[in-house]
Amino acid sequence: MRTIKFRAWSKHRKKMDHWDYLLYYPNYLRDLLKWAGIIRRENFKEENGKCVIKKDKIIMQYTGLKDRNGVEIYEGDIVKVEKAYTHPDERIIQKG
Repeated sequence: MRTIKFRAWSKHRKKMDHWDYLLYYPNYLRDLLKWAGIIRRENFKEENGKCVIKKDKIIMQYTGLKDRNGVEIYEGDIVKVEKAYTHPDERIIQKG
């Protein structure tokens, strides 16, 4: 089973934030913020008693894959593929 991880790109700050947990339960979220700071308060706001992600954030989930350097790959990442095999009746995709 893969680890559930998320990260968020802040359009405003031009910075990536990483989270090990992404929870939408307001009371539990508040407790985590007070206890360990696992989720950063600036990434969320409260609307009508619900905790929501601010609109300037782009949320990406960890795919469970790593590149050849051991760096985690998240949804939305751009990766370079040198060779990829698809169905036998299709061509090999190569860079160049």
